[in-house]
Amino acid sequence: MEDKKRDTVFFDLDGTLLPLEMDAFMARYMANIGMLADRDDNFDPALLSQGFHYMMSDTHPNVTNRDAFFAFMLERAGVSEAALQKRLTAFYGAPFDSLKVFTRTEPISATVVRVLKDKGYRLVLATNPVFPRIATEKRIAWAGLSASDFDYITTYDNACSTKPHLSYYREILSRLNLSGGQCYMVGNSVAEDLCAAQLGFDVFLLTDYLIGDINEAPVCKKGNYSDLKKWAAELPPV
Repeated sequence: MEDKKRDTVFFDLDGTLLPLEMDAFMARYMANIGMLADRDDNFDPALLSQGFHYMMSDTHPNVTNRDAFFAFMLERAGVSEAALQKRLTAFYGAPFDSLKVFTRTEPISATVVRVLKDKGYRLVLATNPVFPRIATEKRIAWAGLSASDFDYITTYDNACSTKPHLSYYREILSRLNLSGGQCYMVGNSVAEDLCAAQLGFDVFLLTDYLIGDINEAPVCKKGNYSDLKKWAAELPPV
């Protein structure tokens, strides 16, 4: 049986479509979490970091990352689900918006997305699904893009795994009725993004905000934002 042509492009967000200083971003993110504690109860914001890492483990198959996180927290935090959700909703307002200072808009990102959409490619925003939809849409906007630019977006509400687990990519492929051989993956992390090559993806490593050892990357196309723009321009129409 002849393989289907590649007609879908997966994009990482942080450090790829959205230029971002990951270490500074995550340090401020974790620091800001402290404001979720109330003085009138025993809620320990340090649990949020533990819950975050539990969510990223590969130990909760068939349970969304959101539900895994909430189950972990509610067992240990001594607060109700409604109270935890209220705190998170508040956190993903102004406190989360303050993280924008660690990012910038790269116009080439919007150009690449537009070129590929015009060529008929299906676009998947394969950002590590550890945030709710609102936080993901904010970061998309910081990148100068819109959620409507993508045919599918992973968030902690609709994914049961995270990068670099291959189960994360397998879940998307299954949900969209795709094979790895139909897809490209564009990302800046050797471990989290280029692991998709193991499933047949053709991968592009963006090197401007490289995470990991480039010498450990599989044989693939790689380069900076200008190279990515050229790569998109040279892809054939679907």
